[in-house]
Amino acid sequence: MTFQTRVGDLEDERDAIEAFIEALARIYRAADDPRPLHLMEVPVEIVPTDEKFQRVLKSIQATTRDISPSGLGIVHDDPILADVAILKLTAGDQALQAGIRILRCEPRDDEKFDVGCTFMLSGMQA
Repeated sequence: MTFQTRVGDLEDERDAIEAFIEALARIYRAADDPRPLHLMEVPVEIVPTDEKFQRVLKSIQATTRDISPSGLGIVHDDPILADVAILKLTAGDQALQAGIRILRCEPRDDEKFDVGCTFMLSGMQA
């Protein structure tokens, strides 16, 4: 199953992302993990693009620190130098590919970067 979040009804897209997050949690979180559901470390691929979603830089492998139906936080070794990107992640036999807007990229104390992103759903401008 593949979710493409750039098409369809906004509520359906959020529901699809929420269902995908639940699938991720079943794979990447221990059943007894006491943290809130949205806090999980998941490997992701980020493809930096221009506003028309055309690749502008090579793909980046990163890790989420949190993920929700509205967006996600990513930790990466280097700053992500794009305003828009395509996010790719998998959960078993399911895959999610979604447009994201990078809202912030800030250095951390451990020489990594915190990157805040929001999902770009239909009806949103790139």
